[in-house]
Amino acid sequence: MEVNACDVDPRVNVNGQSPSLAQPRLDASRNQHQPSHLQHLHAHLLVACRGLFGFNMVVDRLLSTLLRSLQTYTDQQDTPRYASRVPIRIAPTNYHSLLGTASSLLTTLGNPHNLSLLTSHLLTAPALWDRPDGVRTPLRMLSVFHAAVTTIVNHHNDVRHNKAAKLAPGQTPIGGGLSLDEWVRAVVAGADDRSRRWKHLVVLTGLLIGIGSLEEQGMDLYWASAMRKRVEAALVRATNLALVEVRERSEADGLGGQTITLTLNHAFGCIGHVERTQIDYDLLLPVLIGTAFYSNEGFQSAYFLGGLDLDVRTTQSGKLDWSVSGHRS
Repeated sequence: MEVNACDVDPRVNVNGQSPSLAQPRLDASRNQHQPSHLQHLHAHLLVACRGLFGFNMVVDRLLSTLLRSLQTYTDQQDTPRYASRVPIRIAPTNYHSLLGTASSLLTTLGNPHNLSLLTSHLLTAPALWDRPDGVRTPLRMLSVFHAAVTTIVNHHNDVRHNKAAKLAPGQTPIGGGLSLDEWVRAVVAGADDRSRRWKHLVVLTGLLIGIGSLEEQGMDLYWASAMRKRVEAALVRATNLALVEVRERSEADGLGGQTITLTLNHAFGCIGHVERTQIDYDLLLPVLIGTAFYSNEGFQSAYFLGGLDLDVRTTQSGKLDWSVSGHRS
């Protein structure tokens, strides 16, 4: 999928404001994909923009460059970083820097079209999915959306309680001025037919457990309860569609099945009782068994028993013995 300047929508967001870069409050301990130089991205971008490009142009250029980098990743590709008064380019050493930039943009973009576009590319990017690192790839992607929604919800909660920091002249809030519902809808819209069904679970699970973890920490999110219920219902529907997909493609013990198992393992505690009853457990059970017993992320068909068999001895009474003295060093 080629990316050109026309893919990025420079239009103002639904609140009539131009998309701009705001100060995210990402917790570095929760987002291991955020490179250190990106932690200063938003703080310095306002200074860099003034007299140079303006907010819209800089953010759109950053998004366009990231989308191009996601298509074919090489060590020679550059993603722009803003670590000083002027934009500089720092070559990423791996896709962690790409995910860090994506996480930052998810809390920055205020145009729903661009949020959907970014999500769609994250779920189809050859740089991330052509050579996946097992379940670590969907897990890292999940944490990107987890970190982003945590930042967005924290911001809106601060606004409701008059704790949000005052904005600098020309600066828009975190999330580009979108409401939480608008932001979630825009992100989820990026999980479309261009990506596999099981990849959609990464987005929905990241959003759900991000909200759920804040509630577990004591944050009263009654004002977001309706939106959370919609995410729960969407996750269950996406799970059932993904289960059908991996069954038709015989991928119960492949990356698709592993991702379904991974996401449900993280999200099941956040799913309400009514929504849990709607999961197709007849299709889910083979996936869980395939992932646990046959996949390379599980017991790998118990191949290790061949090594144990060398240490097993038959006693004179006909019993099998696997004593300490019989173990090989």
